[in-house]
Amino acid sequence: MNQKKAALFVLVSFAFLWLLFGGVYGCQKPNNSNGNQEGNSGEKVEKSLTLKDVTLEQFSQDGKLIWKVISPLAKYEDGAKLALVEQPVGELFRDGVLVYKIQAKSGQLFEKSNKILLQDDVVATDVRSGAVLQGGELEWLPGEDLLLIRENLKGTHPQLLVTAKEARLHSRDRRMELSGQVVATTAEPVFQLRSENLVWQMAAQLVESTTKVQIDRYTCKTPSQCTPTDRATANQGKMNLAKKTATLEKNASLDLSKPPVNVAGDLIVWNLEEKTITSDKPLTILHEQQKTIIKAQKGKLDVPSNIFYLSEGVSGTSTEGQFDLASDQMMWDITKEQIEAEGNVVYRQNNPPMTTRGKKAFGKLQDRTITFSGGEVVTDVIP
Repeated sequence: MNQKKAALFVLVSFAFLWLLFGGVYGCQKPNNSNGNQEGNSGEKVEKSLTLKDVTLEQFSQDGKLIWKVISPLAKYEDGAKLALVEQPVGELFRDGVLVYKIQAKSGQLFEKSNKILLQDDVVATDVRSGAVLQGGELEWLPGEDLLLIRENLKGTHPQLLVTAKEARLHSRDRRMELSGQVVATTAEPVFQLRSENLVWQMAAQLVESTTKVQIDRYTCKTPSQCTPTDRATANQGKMNLAKKTATLEKNASLDLSKPPVNVAGDLIVWNLEEKTITSDKPLTILHEQQKTIIKAQKGKLDVPSNIFYLSEGVSGTSTEGQFDLASDQMMWDITKEQIEAEGNVVYRQNNPPMTTRGKKAFGKLQDRTITFSGGEVVTDVIP
């Protein structure tokens, strides 16, 4: 027998089972009454063999180990060319290198495709990352370098906890694709990402979604202990677990509790550790309590100090239409309710109607107390 033939069990091989079946059934005495090997019903006898405390190993054509499974009870069915195993515990390999450890209550080992199918209380461990996945069903397709886990998926990792309907793991690319009501929760700081589809690039420590995504920030250790303080939504987004940043793109919106503002635009970068929010694309900031809307081409919010730094085409207006202010740059201190504007500053108000232009301006928009400085100041009073 060729030592490098595919579909070969080392300790109990399919080839061995074929020979065993041939010996067992070939040595049976013929039925003298009908002269054939069939039962009285005319149906073929289903060949099977039950083995106890067995270790099964499967090799590829080039002699590399594909998987190894230990089971206290295994039944080989010759017709289907598969082994049914109970309480399987095993290891999965790619190019002869261990990539996953697996276990379950029951399973099936397929001869021709090298596929493994496990059911009930499935546990799979990614040996490189330490991620542990649990579910109701596991399928290993070594030819596609694909491990699937379905049914009430739960995953634990030092950086991330995940739940979903299904996970698809690619060991070569170190990529996990999650689908169906995906929830991913970071360890510290505590943020929770929700989407229908999520891709976890494990080596790059990057979690991303090309579908609608929601990210919530929590001040407690686990989301079940409190309500979120801040919430972001977008048509797509990603989270860098190493840098602890969340990038929201396309119709992005971020609601903060402190300061109580909404930031909207097509790009928002939320630095979860440094507590800053930046955007290099047009953004709109709404402060409902101060009845103010600020727009700019670029902006940055330092959350601890509650100060916005805005640039390029900055404009501030009252939600009630009482005033508007435009400038090249602006610093907005939300706590003090003060602004500092610089570069081509234009301030307009309705009551009394007037327009003022200058290089610099300082004051409170809500009180309409604006002081200009830095060169010529021009005021137009509209009668």
